[in-house]
Amino acid sequence: MTSPPRWAAGSLIASVLFVELGSAILMIGLPLFVLDRYELALDGALAIGLRYLPGVVLGGWLNYALRHVNPRFLAATATVGIAVIAMAIPATTELWQVQLLSVALGLCTTVDVPSRLTMRSWVTSPGNEQQLNSLIVAVERIGLTIGPLLAAGISIVAGVKGNFFVQALLAVPAILTLLLVPRPSHVEDAPQPDQASQTGPSTRLRALVSKFDPVVVAYSVTALLYMCGVGIRTIYLPIHSDGTTAALGIYTASLAVGGIVGGILATRLRGNREVLYMLGSVLEGICWLVLAAGVPLAAEMATLFVAGVFESAATAVFLTAIQVRLRPESIGPYYGWLIPSNDAFIFLGVAIAGLVATTTDRNIALPVLIAVFSAIPVLVLWTTFVKPLFVRTQPSLSEGLGNRGGTP
Repeated sequence: MTSPPRWAAGSLIASVLFVELGSAILMIGLPLFVLDRYELALDGALAIGLRYLPGVVLGGWLNYALRHVNPRFLAATATVGIAVIAMAIPATTELWQVQLLSVALGLCTTVDVPSRLTMRSWVTSPGNEQQLNSLIVAVERIGLTIGPLLAAGISIVAGVKGNFFVQALLAVPAILTLLLVPRPSHVEDAPQPDQASQTGPSTRLRALVSKFDPVVVAYSVTALLYMCGVGIRTIYLPIHSDGTTAALGIYTASLAVGGIVGGILATRLRGNREVLYMLGSVLEGICWLVLAAGVPLAAEMATLFVAGVFESAATAVFLTAIQVRLRPESIGPYYGWLIPSNDAFIFLGVAIAGLVATTTDRNIALPVLIAVFSAIPVLVLWTTFVKPLFVRTQPSLSEGLGNRGGTP
């Protein structure tokens, strides 16, 4: 296997930074646009949440596409689509139009995210998976930190609508840097789809799970349930900020700055990945419980900062564990299944938050629900995560989606 050139990782990281900047600006602009024009009741929440729904429909196709189509081409095309849709949102005059564009935005995002995740294996040398994934997570959080600050400034100068046009402009460097990432010489031709891949979603899911070791299944289940909390957070933070750009920017930036620190610290993490993943998830859940208790703004910022540290550290561990435990040719199909499924659970979380948002106790109930989806799943599956500490096994490499090695 030929090691990728050093600049390859830099090109991908730069592309990720531009994409995350645009995504963060859109993350601020879309809720505030809906709040300002349509109010954030259940219908307004669905206008935001519908962007996550197309992944449910695209899952099977995306799994096929990532086996047969260059993920660099898929990511670049999706980025163009996101930019065009972003420019169209301010021109809407009815809520249903925003909802329709949110679906289109979800279609593009569902293709973009797993394509870029697949490309991580293009620029990774054996042994530095943790360092690279942690660095990319940190860069993503840099984008999430700067993005809300840019959104606040843009809103002051050009109004909320200006955020959508800046997001579209950022697509240009995101695509150019992405196209610089070389396709590695060791990428194998995609295997022909087997019988299971041509059957229904439930059959494909059973076939997929049957080939994974229990730890990968546990990672996947907890990640999906965590996404419900992410969906709830998408609605909770705009509500908690009372619809003001400054407050929402402060909350989002606090999370993101913590994420930068967590991503940097994760490059130095040592020890069992599964235990670190559990600790990060549980401690993040505790942070959201602190917010539910009601604390001053300074304490809220500090708590969100700490939550961001644990969230990004756990994310880096998750990405590294999946990359290490799966064969390179299996990573694309795995994310082709996981990311659309994530979108479905985010949509579920948004729908739950939209219902809870109509209650008088929403500022307490919403962060409590986020905490539940962060901490409870890993606690329920703790035996699966902890068992490899005591039972060392040598997994077979004959399975197409099996482990690449024992427990790190």
